[in-house]
Amino acid sequence: MKAKIFFIIALIISTAQIWGNETPFSIVLLPDTQYYTQYHPETYYRQTQWIADNRAENNIQFVIHLGDLTDDNTFRQWRVADRAHTILDDANIPYSVIPGNHDNPLHGKKRNTSRFNRYFGPDRFSGKEWYGGHYEEGNENNYTFFSVGDLHFMVLSLEFLPRQEVLQWANRVIAEHYDTRVIVVTHSYMKRGGDRYDNGSGKYDIEGADGQTIWDKFVKKHSNVFMVLCGHVSDSELRISKGLNGNSVHQILTDFQNEPNGGNGWLRVLQFYPDQNRINVETLSVEKDVNRFFQTSYDSAPFQKDHTFSLHYDMTSRFIYRFDPGP
Repeated sequence: MKAKIFFIIALIISTAQIWGNETPFSIVLLPDTQYYTQYHPETYYRQTQWIADNRAENNIQFVIHLGDLTDDNTFRQWRVADRAHTILDDANIPYSVIPGNHDNPLHGKKRNTSRFNRYFGPDRFSGKEWYGGHYEEGNENNYTFFSVGDLHFMVLSLEFLPRQEVLQWANRVIAEHYDTRVIVVTHSYMKRGGDRYDNGSGKYDIEGADGQTIWDKFVKKHSNVFMVLCGHVSDSELRISKGLNGNSVHQILTDFQNEPNGGNGWLRVLQFYPDQNRINVETLSVEKDVNRFFQTSYDSAPFQKDHTFSLHYDMTSRFIYRFDPGP
């Protein structure tokens, strides 16, 4: 039997405890806004305006859209998304976007992100110091950065059902930025109940990797990936798995689209407390009179465990990057 070829790249990025990161900070998740762009644009505008208005109070460092900016990939809906994110542009708030299945023709029956790239292509982010780059000509696969003190983060965003060559590119991007703490974002990854999708492209004609393949071929190999974020199905789920290098990967599904009014303005806020090695996950609405209970798809109040919980993530110890290619 051939011996298993096993490579480990270990790079010590710092040799002592990290200092100077006592200040808490936040990132905000914008889950599937498709029904806002179709029926309730003012809710979308209020979401991004809330982020701009509360940036200082919550020390908001970054905003992540989870895909499905639109419902039917129409120019009218793209103009709504454009206007909503222009609020973030005007406030100089860094953010990332990815296309979901609804941002492709026929709700994902065909892969075509030309309209996504017309409004959210690389040119929109040209000159932004926090924008890292993209795969090929479009922006459906991109990476961005933000830093707080000595903590350096990369947000690596992947297209709906990423192609094999995209996963290979993503592996290279992380290897080239081994000194960052990585958040992976892709629209479809987990299904209701918290399991990863494992049915290939499913009902879609687009060929690409399901959630389990993304995990096996990419996520689990890198020790600096600590979080995967997704949307796609109306639910709230948390799954914590160990990567090949022993690192915990917090996988979070967030999608409120089946709530009344296309989602009732719910946002997810991740509050980082570096000196406590803790991330608090909270859920709030920018709309009035919906701040106690989810009304249809959820059995929980926002303050219960499905919607408000804490994660342990080491932000004080020395940082070591390892890559395990697996079998």
